[in-house]
Amino acid sequence: MRRKTFILVIISALLFTSCQNSVIFEKYNKIPEYKWQYNNKESFTFRIKDTTTTYNVYLNLRHTGNYQFSNIWIMIYIKNPDGKISFKRHEFTLAAIDGKWLGQGMGDIMDHKLIFEKNLRFSEGEYTIVLQHDMRMDELPSIMDVGISIEKSQP
Repeated sequence: MRRKTFILVIISALLFTSCQNSVIFEKYNKIPEYKWQYNNKESFTFRIKDTTTTYNVYLNLRHTGNYQFSNIWIMIYIKNPDGKISFKRHEFTLAAIDGKWLGQGMGDIMDHKLIFEKNLRFSEGEYTIVLQHDMRMDELPSIMDVGISIEKSQP
C-alpha cells in the first residue's frame, strides 16, 4: 500500500510539473485604486530562448463585479528584439449577452484569460508587450490587475 501511494505521489508530481512547464512567462500589474487611466500603459518584458516551438499569448484581466461593460478594447504594442514595434487594437469579450461574466469568479472578483496571439513563433531575444485600454473614458473603473501570460502551444 505504501509503495502504491508513493508511486501515485511521484506520478502526480510529474504531471503537475509537466503542465507547469508550458508557462514560460506570467506577470500581473496592479491597477492603483482599481482605476485604469488611459495614459497608464502596462509594460511586460520577457526573454525568449526556445525558437523551435510556437507560443500562445494571453491577456490576463482581473476586475470587480462592478465593471460596467461586457467587453474591453486594448491596444497591444509588441517590441521585438530588433527594436521593431508592432501594434494591434483588439476587443475582448468579458460577458455573455445575458450579462453573465465569461471568466472565472470568486465572490465579486472575476479573472479572465483571453488569448490574443495563437501559435506565434518568436525569434530569440528580449520582448516587451505594452497594454493600454482603449475605452471611451479616460479612467476605466473596477479594473484590479492587468497581465500577460505566454505559454508553449499544445500540439
